[in-house]
Amino acid sequence: MLAASGYRTEVGHIIASPQGENVKTLKNIVIAIAIFIAIKVVFSISGHMAVDSVKNPRNASNHAASLIEATNQQPEPTEGFERLTLSGGLQIDVPLQWEPLPEALTTAMRTTVNALMSNEGLDTGSDGSRLLVAYTSRPTTTYAAVRVKEIVPTSIPPAELLAASDAEVAAVAQELVQIMSGPMAKQGQDMQPGATTTRELISGHPALVFRYRRLGGEGGPVAVEQIKIMTPSREISITLSYREAEGVLWKPVIENIRRSIKIPT
Repeated sequence: MLAASGYRTEVGHIIASPQGENVKTLKNIVIAIAIFIAIKVVFSISGHMAVDSVKNPRNASNHAASLIEATNQQPEPTEGFERLTLSGGLQIDVPLQWEPLPEALTTAMRTTVNALMSNEGLDTGSDGSRLLVAYTSRPTTTYAAVRVKEIVPTSIPPAELLAASDAEVAAVAQELVQIMSGPMAKQGQDMQPGATTTRELISGHPALVFRYRRLGGEGGPVAVEQIKIMTPSREISITLSYREAEGVLWKPVIENIRRSIKIPT
């Protein structure tokens, strides 16, 4: 199942599951999301991104039938957006005025994140991930961003995510908050109350969606959505974020980017 039993991280946190199955699964998915959160935090405070195997197949089928598709790509991108076609035919729309982050910067930030997580006792070994694209808002006095990564193999098989109970899915948020609270606080980016994890369909594939809020420096709290889409051959991780004080400007844009996600079947 989704949660793990008796797995203890090096920072002394115990992850427990009522079913007590599949220790590696939750370890992979929680640590992977935690690392992505750390990347977003480092980017935002660096000044470069703005001012700132199925156990119950029937159960899986029932969950799949109950999920509502969360994306609906239009034939053409909305005016002011461009459609990017990435690895394996993955498509996503981004605003024309946003700018891609230089590869040298993303590499440097990843190094910083690895050091940050290692200092907290968390394993940051290779997870088979590859950055596909990272864009940040313009003008630079604002903050909104999108980041897309491809991971092979997936953190969890699609059918196993579908088979997980609602309680197991919801529990992932609690684990992530406990793991990330320390590192984020040290960066002055405290995670705010109210983090959630849900299971959704994104372009026909099951996805684990982690939503949270963090402090964003002088600009105020930042709303973040971490989407981990599980396909049979790979995992697509998409991070969307914007400064809440600029929600009138950026929330519709972030929703448009999310709606545009299309992954070939």
